[in-house]
Amino acid sequence: MQFTFPESMKAGRFLFETKTDYAGRLVEVSRRNVENDESDAVLLRLEFEIYGIFVKHDEQIILNPTGAIASRDLIVSSTCNHSPRVQDYARIFELKDYKRAKTWHLLNQRANTKPGVWLTIRFGQPDGKDFRQPFDSISKFSWGDNCFLNKDITHQLRDLFLPVSKVRGLLQTRQGKHPSDENVTNFVDKHRARYGDNLVRMKGNQRRINWYLCWHLWEAESRIAES
Repeated sequence: MQFTFPESMKAGRFLFETKTDYAGRLVEVSRRNVENDESDAVLLRLEFEIYGIFVKHDEQIILNPTGAIASRDLIVSSTCNHSPRVQDYARIFELKDYKRAKTWHLLNQRANTKPGVWLTIRFGQPDGKDFRQPFDSISKFSWGDNCFLNKDITHQLRDLFLPVSKVRGLLQTRQGKHPSDENVTNFVDKHRARYGDNLVRMKGNQRRINWYLCWHLWEAESRIAES
């Protein structure tokens, strides 16, 4: 099968697995502006930082940041109790008076207090026009003493080009393991002719890899290998 890079990259979007659970950390609840204001309805945007979930043999849960933000918009009103999805969020976040926008805004305080506000997300198929992926299902993410953020890469993702040792921590095989530095180097060299310095650049004697582009290439090729 011919290798085809995901079109989502052209739209600047990640392409998440649709059969894998991700962890979403609530970043912010913000109000969105709307033109009509005749009703008590308030449009809110919930933004989540998305993490890959890796369960080790000793039951430790390692959360690997993808660097991606996913958002959902909710309409909160006196009649939103008729919306099953709004009720799902309210139940997960333990919101009693969820018909009031103020209650949702209070989540921002909890989000800034460790460990934060989390949920488990299963993504649906991407939209054919803008490649946005809906939340196919959501559930409570139980943060416990066995949960750890991968600090080796958490604060690195603001830089687009990272060393091989950092990029390997962002990639996983279908067996849930991270590739070796050599595997990553060989993978990048294979695609270097096509993508050039958009994929890899040299800083002195050390290569720096565009982790965002590499992540997409890695995920796309893995899907082809499975088909």
